Amino acid sequence: MIATTVFISMMSADAATLYGDLNGDGSVSSTDLTMMKRVLLKQLTIDDTVAADLNGDGKVNSTDYMLLKRYLPKQISRFPVEDIDPTIEPTPTVEVTPTPTGTNEEVFAFKIKTTMDNQMYIFPIGYSSEDFNFVVDWGDGTLSEVTDFLTGRHICEKAGIYTIKVLSFDYIPPLCFTYDRNVIEVLTPFPDMGVTDFSSWFGGCSNLTKVPEGLFSNNVNATDFYWCFNNCVSLTEIPEDLFASNINAISFRGCFAECSSLTEIPEGLFMNNIDATDFAGCFAGCNSLIEIPEGLFANNINATDLGDCFGGCSSLTEIPEGLFVYNTNVNNFADSFRGCSGLIEIPKGLFANNINATGFGGCFSGCSSLTEIPEGLFTHNINATSFASCFNGCSSLTEIPEILFANNVNVTNFRECFKDCTNLMEIPEGLFDNNVEVTNFYGCFYKCKNLMGLAPALWLRTNVIDFGSCFSGCTNLSNYKDIPSNWK
Repeated sequence: MIATTVFISMMSADAATLYGDLNGDGSVSSTDLTMMKRVLLKQLTIDDTVAADLNGDGKVNSTDYMLLKRYLPKQISRFPVEDIDPTIEPTPTVEVTPTPTGTNEEVFAFKIKTTMDNQMYIFPIGYSSEDFNFVVDWGDGTLSEVTDFLTGRHICEKAGIYTIKVLSFDYIPPLCFTYDRNVIEVLTPFPDMGVTDFSSWFGGCSNLTKVPEGLFSNNVNATDFYWCFNNCVSLTEIPEDLFASNINAISFRGCFAECSSLTEIPEGLFMNNIDATDFAGCFAGCNSLIEIPEGLFANNINATDLGDCFGGCSSLTEIPEGLFVYNTNVNNFADSFRGCSGLIEIPKGLFANNINATGFGGCFSGCSSLTEIPEGLFTHNINATSFASCFNGCSSLTEIPEILFANNVNVTNFRECFKDCTNLMEIPEGLFDNNVEVTNFYGCFYKCKNLMGLAPALWLRTNVIDFGSCFSGCTNLSNYKDIPSNWK
């Protein structure tokens, strides 16, 4: 884009200013309106603003543009400046000299879709304690100056798609799209808005389909992205460098939760976010996701929470074995893969390096296609304290490895661990032999109706305080009659 500078000089002391005559040809025409628009777009600069300042406030802005636009079709017959200061001014002559200075057409741009005629769109202004002022091109030939929430409203006369642009600003407030169901695409990165917390920024934007690379690149101090794109059900892809400049980011909790149209995740998405600790629920409910890249968390060595990270990702069929290999500080894997009903296997070394993990509650609950548990799955997780509901509802499982929990000497909770595993055939004799700290076996084998053989005599443990329904419905166990009634 080439910027042009217009120099206005004085021809004579007694020549009068013709307000609105920006090109100095002695008339006010559509050419002057075009020049005015180019001034606002910063494609044109003028040395003397007298002819362009139509309301007499000493500035050339969108108000002057709208006055000129109304003057040409004779909606007004004179400009406010003529009533403020009727003094005759010298008439300038105009010399146009092109200056090869590049300029951007917009500061920020995005697309919206309206579904009916005369629909109001409210510009996505977040809370600001400071006065703001910016110029908006509404995509229908209308420009306006937005200075408050009222001036940020615009009527779109016809249903359709509009490209809205922020052309310039003195101070721009946070531009927050939460629950904006009209926005369909963001075209450019946000300007620097001084925002550190982008939580729920696009939450509920159910028609958003695309965001650009480097969307947050100008906001390098951002720390929080929790629930940022939550429930963006039409979002189909994520740019790999979306967070590349956000090296201070700490939380991505629920960031893409319920983005049900996402089918893949770029491997380098979190590559530069080495300070991030929280990825809980990050992709929960992404039920079209078919694959997880193995190096997704490779640089996130400070991560502590991956609970529910892929919960409800029902199209996943496998998990990369090295997915968590560098995440040695993670303490929570609760619900990490709950509801992954398409998952058919778990890699043996999935948690091999996660020696600080304590919570595995609900980790694979509802994985109804899972047919096998690898023998050494939890061998290295010696600090684990809870396996509550860990395999709850894994209805295709037929057996449990005898040494599955052999090294988990600190565990206290097996509540509903194998509840509704309706195809389990037997309970290994020494399954809980090393888990002497357990206090909760409530519903552990609830309705495992195909269990046969001996039930372990857990009721003889004096430190167990919560045990109701532990063997409820397990009527085929050979010692079922020996089980105390309050355990079944």
